[in-house]
Amino acid sequence: MGGLGPNPAAQVLALTGVWATQALGVVLLLTPLQRGFAWTGLTSIRRLLGVSAFFYSALHTAAYVSFDQGFDWVAILRDGLERPMIAVGWGATIIMAAMALTSNQWSMQRLGSKRWKQLHRWVYLAALLVWLHLYWVHSGKQTWEEVIWYGLWFGVAVALRLVKRRNAP
Repeated sequence: MGGLGPNPAAQVLALTGVWATQALGVVLLLTPLQRGFAWTGLTSIRRLLGVSAFFYSALHTAAYVSFDQGFDWVAILRDGLERPMIAVGWGATIIMAAMALTSNQWSMQRLGSKRWKQLHRWVYLAALLVWLHLYWVHSGKQTWEEVIWYGLWFGVAVALRLVKRRNAP
């Protein structure tokens, strides 16, 4: 099965989650890098990576719906209501979908700069929800390395953004 091991469905679910998380982490770091080094070309890369983060999150959700739940919509709804890990993952995916759908020039003009920026600041909530999802996934396994690593990564990225915003004229 292409090196995906004895349970390819679980591997696809895990890998798409990791790719979505890593893409979101890079997106969070790009703004401080852009500001710190005056790299104006990072805007288009940030947009592409943001859409990629949503794409992998959508694939992760699709893998959960199909492989894990077999398209049993009642079981999916019940799982989301019973396990906060699932609900926060959906919340992050919905936020990233809104940002991906509005990360084009038409949406920026239609929403106006102020409302567009307000919507895209939801990336912080998405990052928190992704981290909580990861925390709950790993709490069942008692494996904390990734939880700590992504917590530090996201925390530093957000702190760098907030420090710059506080010092901005």
